[in-house]
Amino acid sequence: PDYTGRPSETLVGVGDAAVPEGTTVRWLFQTKDVAALTFCTGSGEVTLTPDANGRVEYVRRVMQGMDYGITARSAWATGTDTISYSLSAIADAAPLIAVEEVVDSLHPDRRLFRGRVKDDYGFSRLVFVHRTTNGADTAGKAVSEAEIGLKQGEASQEFYFSFNTAEIVLEPGDVLGYWFEVSDNDAIHGPKTTKSQ
Repeated sequence: PDYTGRPSETLVGVGDAAVPEGTTVRWLFQTKDVAALTFCTGSGEVTLTPDANGRVEYVRRVMQGMDYGITARSAWATGTDTISYSLSAIADAAPLIAVEEVVDSLHPDRRLFRGRVKDDYGFSRLVFVHRTTNGADTAGKAVSEAEIGLKQGEASQEFYFSFNTAEIVLEPGDVLGYWFEVSDNDAIHGPKTTKSQ
């Protein structure tokens, strides 16, 4: 899929492979004296007829791993031998985040953060979230988010952020909570979000 940033690959003479989930795979066969190829999977069979030059093409989007077989049929053979292969679909992993927090020794209300985010294909969003809650009020009070810019196309990035707790007005019994959330760029199932500790 385009969102992975990976270039298209051509594999020659290979039947078993592993591809990112959502990849469109194109099989090209060059045949001689073959009337038809049958492409068999657990979900059914597709019969493919070679063109005048003996070429056969089959295209399929791979959303999950599959075993498949190819059987050739000609005027001289009935197509009883099947060549079997396996295609693995690699799911997009959830992003990872690690954050270190330091209290500024000169300004104890200021929190300094250094963090690292990692993902297999990239990110769509990184935010700092803070919320106040009160034991008597089960619903959270004000929730605020600050977006942090990330570079497109980089699978591992470091970031820095500062937060001044003195700017938050707290009432008696209020508890201030804060964390970071990073979302990946999964275009197949939608972005997955990971929350820092």
